[in-house]
Amino acid sequence: MAEKEQKKNPPDTLERLLEIGLIFLLVSAVFSGLMASFRNPDPSTADGKFFLFFGGAGKTFPPREGSLKFPPPSDAPEEAIGERVRTYQQTSVYATSSDEVLFTVPAGTSSTIIGGPVERDGVKYWKVRFFDDGREGYVAENELMQQDDGGAIGAVIQAVRETATYDTSLGRLIARVAKGTRGTIKDGPVRESGEYWLVEWDNGVSGWVAQKDLQSAAGSRLFERILFWFRVTSISLSIIFLTIVLYVNIRLMHIGGEQAKKLYRPAQEPVESRTPGSQGGRMTRWNHVLELAQSANPNDWKLAIIEADIILEDMVTKMGYHGDGLGEKLKQIETSDFRTLDAAFSAHAVRNRIAHEGSSFLVSKEEKDRVIEQYRQVFQEFRYI
Repeated sequence: MAEKEQKKNPPDTLERLLEIGLIFLLVSAVFSGLMASFRNPDPSTADGKFFLFFGGAGKTFPPREGSLKFPPPSDAPEEAIGERVRTYQQTSVYATSSDEVLFTVPAGTSSTIIGGPVERDGVKYWKVRFFDDGREGYVAENELMQQDDGGAIGAVIQAVRETATYDTSLGRLIARVAKGTRGTIKDGPVRESGEYWLVEWDNGVSGWVAQKDLQSAAGSRLFERILFWFRVTSISLSIIFLTIVLYVNIRLMHIGGEQAKKLYRPAQEPVESRTPGSQGGRMTRWNHVLELAQSANPNDWKLAIIEADIILEDMVTKMGYHGDGLGEKLKQIETSDFRTLDAAFSAHAVRNRIAHEGSSFLVSKEEKDRVIEQYRQVFQEFRYI
């Protein structure tokens, strides 16, 4: 009993490995699909919140509401002195609060408030010094905003649709980026028929983009890294387990063939045990075949082959194969269970020619020796003689 249990262990273990490998491949495919569904989520949705939980909040975009307010309270104008501001749009700079325009600056130009305010026609003007070249002049209050970006500078964003990118706000179109393209807020905002932000896209393009075309992708890069390494690990393990699955299948097929032979041979022993003296009887018949084969008469050679074929059919029938003649019985046998099956077919084919062609079929000594040797190989494989 212990021996039988030991024989069952290898295939049982391999079957368990096969099941584990297939389960892992299935779970890996399902989990990869779930992970892929969180690509480019909308932060306002439940998926997006899950996404941000993994990736971290980081910088927010659009920035905090109410954070881009200018000017200071009317009862404390001195609080504005020294503040860093930027222009909302292309802006005229005046010598004083008069109509004399010194120059114009583009949207987003940064400066520091150094004086003011002065009022003309109900509009307040502040004296500023520009960072780029140190020039000074007065700018209308409604053309300025605080340098504070509300936490948006450095925010990771993505395009919500195919998005135009300009060299300045509403300036020359320099590129269009596809929906879902990621980038980083570098500057802004500027106001020019809407708010625009300077974006450095991951594909290397930089330019000004309308706020309405952007949404937060905070945390996406960390999440993408997690997802990337998960996929690398998943693919690697999948290849390993797929290799195991293929190996196990091959081994199980091999073991199945070996077990079939082991199951097959014990079936012969009861046949022998039920027929006392059967081994001796077969040897007597086989010795008669050899005597006919050693004769100098070619007709005896034919009789030797026919007698050997009769012994072969008896053996195959006792093995449990049935059919109309030996040829039909041999066709039912698998080569994995009968290593000398080709030799049996070849020898039986010569016997058929003898039976069908009669005296017109001539058997040479070489062919007689080859055929008798083939029968011998078949019988010895199954210890029938």
